[in-house]
Amino acid sequence: MAIVPRTLTVTVTDEQGSPLQNVALTLMMGGSQPQFKVSDQAGQASFANLPPGTYRLLTSKEQFNTRSTSVTMSGNNDETLPVQMRIVDDDSTSSRPFFRLLTLLQYLFLAVLGGIFAFILIKGINASEFNLSNDQSARGLITFVVAVVTVSIALILVMAAFLIGGKDVDKRLGFGKEVFTVLVGVLGTIMGFYYGQATKSTDNANTNRGQAAVIQISVPQAALTANLKGDFTLTGKISGGEKPYSYTVTFDNPEVTATPAENIESKDGVINQKFTVTSNPELAGKPIGFKIEAKDKNDQKGSFDKGTLTVSKQ
Repeated sequence: MAIVPRTLTVTVTDEQGSPLQNVALTLMMGGSQPQFKVSDQAGQASFANLPPGTYRLLTSKEQFNTRSTSVTMSGNNDETLPVQMRIVDDDSTSSRPFFRLLTLLQYLFLAVLGGIFAFILIKGINASEFNLSNDQSARGLITFVVAVVTVSIALILVMAAFLIGGKDVDKRLGFGKEVFTVLVGVLGTIMGFYYGQATKSTDNANTNRGQAAVIQISVPQAALTANLKGDFTLTGKISGGEKPYSYTVTFDNPEVTATPAENIESKDGVINQKFTVTSNPELAGKPIGFKIEAKDKNDQKGSFDKGTLTVSKQ
């Protein structure tokens, strides 16, 4: 049986039971988009098409204390929620001069922060090496702007929650946290999309650069011969990319060599490495393939896998 979305009807009154008009109502559930309503002349507002779950309703009106109420929608019936609001306490209004001063300090803080932000931004844009067409410059500017805006909003929310006073600090703090969570989620999505695109562009640029500077390996002795329990030298040349290089040699049969051949350094690209064949009679007369893998200082890679080694008894 499908669950039918239900409607929540909120009725807001004062302490005497009279309906309150123009009360701002905000309905939230987890990380979903908040819904906003304003109460009518009867003090009522309705939120339709609500799926089952637990919601938080925030009601606010000038000269009244902000209320935060939890309501659960079961999905079986429509719900009604009465909310009673009371006039701001006298002890809060009696200390208004202090909070006016605090508000002034908040504005001063925002002005100083805005001045610093504008100074750094203008200085950075006027720098000779700054160019928005450059990915690194644009990425740095966006990171700076988003970081400053996010931290500023976080500070404002904290100051508003803790320093404005009243008996509903915890409720306002919870509301501020929820709004800030939504904001960080939106900004994080934007940043993730931007950096994802930047990483993709960088990867494409690296791929194109790698294609323009392919690492090549030439081995004159592509078909080598060696005796059982004898030494032989593998020679070749690495080209392309940027020096210095390093290379690794591997054989199809690990008994071919007893000499380590991993990450051998080659400053000029020359391959000249000595190996030793083990004394296993089963190796005689069998062609064994070998592979050379090389990379330059930028980790551009190349490989050579067409070489063969034939082991004889003599």
